[in-house]
Amino acid sequence: MTHMITISLCMIVKNEEKLLARCLDSVADIMDELIIVDTGSTDRTKEIAARYTDKIYDFEWIGDFAAARNFAFSKATMEYIYSADADEALDEENREIFRRLKENLLPEIDIVQMYYANQLDFGTIYNFDRELRPKLFKRVRTFRWEEPIHEQIVLEPVIYDSDVAILHLPDSNHKNRDLAAFARMASEGKRLSKRLHNIYAKEAFSEEYVTLLFAGDILFDPNYSVMAKVLQNGGDIGNGIAPDLIGEMQSADIMMLNNEFAYSDRGAPTPEKQFTFRARPDSVAYLTDMGVDIVSLANNHAYDYGEQALLDSLQILQAEGIPYVGAGVNEQEASAPVYFIINDMKIAFISATQIERLDNPDTKGATETSPGVFRCFNGEKLMQTVAQAKEESDFVVVYIHWGTENQEETDWLQNKQAPELVEAGADLIIGDHPHILQRIEIIDGVPVIYSLGNFWFNSKPLDTGMVKVTISEEGLQSFQFIPCQQVNCRTSMLEGEEKSRVLGEMRRMSGNVQIDEDGYVLMP
Repeated sequence: MTHMITISLCMIVKNEEKLLARCLDSVADIMDELIIVDTGSTDRTKEIAARYTDKIYDFEWIGDFAAARNFAFSKATMEYIYSADADEALDEENREIFRRLKENLLPEIDIVQMYYANQLDFGTIYNFDRELRPKLFKRVRTFRWEEPIHEQIVLEPVIYDSDVAILHLPDSNHKNRDLAAFARMASEGKRLSKRLHNIYAKEAFSEEYVTLLFAGDILFDPNYSVMAKVLQNGGDIGNGIAPDLIGEMQSADIMMLNNEFAYSDRGAPTPEKQFTFRARPDSVAYLTDMGVDIVSLANNHAYDYGEQALLDSLQILQAEGIPYVGAGVNEQEASAPVYFIINDMKIAFISATQIERLDNPDTKGATETSPGVFRCFNGEKLMQTVAQAKEESDFVVVYIHWGTENQEETDWLQNKQAPELVEAGADLIIGDHPHILQRIEIIDGVPVIYSLGNFWFNSKPLDTGMVKVTISEEGLQSFQFIPCQQVNCRTSMLEGEEKSRVLGEMRRMSGNVQIDEDGYVLMP
């Protein structure tokens, strides 16, 4: 005869008078025990909870969801614990599925996952409408929560994926709450775990749209002209990048460029490599001065001084608070997207490199057990990463190191992978590596700039530029190319005739793509 399990519902609440009864009405008769942990309600939440249970506990809120859930779990006495939130509910169909699950659950199951559904209609920060989440836990395993937000259970239990679908029906989103939790951790000097490191909450300058800004290659190596000149003139980055250009970078909500060197004072240059780049560790502060929010390390110089210098770079960027993408301690980290949650949107940034198209390149690709860059000469892994990010994000940016140096025409692999990236789910493609500007193309409504060229890299007079896009919950709103020029180790924005000249060159290269006098691209 099948043994019917017993279940304790554990819920943490604060000011949930509008939602609590709806939730408990939908699940109370399935549960054997109801445990409500209040973290400081000032409304009728506890009064409503008392209609259903006398097991109501107070817990002082410390900005840590894991701590509150651990406290709630400690009060449970039944065989299993159902972790609930007040903004959830079960409809009648899923109540019946839950009842059958309770009657027939096998004893070896430690965790039951249930579908979290209907999120897109209720102002959440997620773009997926249905995903499996762990919701029912065997109590005797003494499960422990970790992470102050986006909390998760520690252990490797036996997991069963059920058919129960929980409706997520919030009356507001939680962006300010999540930002406050991140800010509290920062103020207390706590580091984010690896799990949370690739997710960043950010506030936009505008509530209507988000501005993304992109530039190409930079170089901070003091042995080369651009940084040497800055250091000779007191170390002010404004001597290398014009102040109005820095102002433009700082005014973007998210600014990204290509970090084409290692930060380290260790390692040895790659033997027989013509150019090898390494910057002093303290020069990473220039990124903050410039308003940079994220860098790509997927290039052919991040590994110039070997594995140790690359690992130093990762640690130095983390210490400065600059997210990186396209390299890591292993393939999992190198290929992982970085996500920004901003204006209720989740934006994914992915970076990879095709360059050094050899079986044994100088710039090592990351493996399961060794550090390196995210290589995409074979694009299968990159396309999988983009497709997965598309499922989890509102907007996907691919920043890719590709093309042939100093060649205006796009090469065969750029032409092959660009439409593949669009098909996989990219919403914007930014290219670099050729050192010069290349054309703009629109592929099925997705803008691609094949190369932004050097941004601030050497003393050579060179046309360059930035791409500025605005996005909203409806998608891409504008795409603008901002003409710039690198001359005598200094990069500036162009105006007047020189601006018009560079825009004319972009029109010539870009064929049928229409670009107006301010650099805005007419989207089809």
